[in-house]
Amino acid sequence: MPVSWTEDLSVNNTTLNAQHKKLLNMLNELETAILLNQGDARYHEIITKMSNYAKEHFQTEEALLTEHAFPDVEEHISEHDEFVANLMILMFEPEAEDNTPENVLAFLKEWLVNHIMGTDKQYAAYLSERGAG
Repeated sequence: MPVSWTEDLSVNNTTLNAQHKKLLNMLNELETAILLNQGDARYHEIITKMSNYAKEHFQTEEALLTEHAFPDVEEHISEHDEFVANLMILMFEPEAEDNTPENVLAFLKEWLVNHIMGTDKQYAAYLSERGAG
């Protein structure tokens, strides 16, 4: 089931919200490709695009958090690093038994929504108070 953007996902920052929306759109694009059985090449194309964009988003987010001295910035960066490491395993170890497109989609969906609703929400008010909206 596709993930829709709602205001509950907002982190009160125009740039980061736009990036989150783009990641959700890519996630929905991946789900469509899997459901329509568009093949491995299409699947890997979307995963690669998502991975590259996620890294770009993380850099933007981390720079903003660092610039505004967010107290938990190191923990936030560690969460991003762990995600990238897990994604690399999923991308480059296709022979792993549980590394199916459906499992990868479930992992990405769960991680992204939980990360935005949990970890990212922690900085929303902090950045808003500092005029970084």
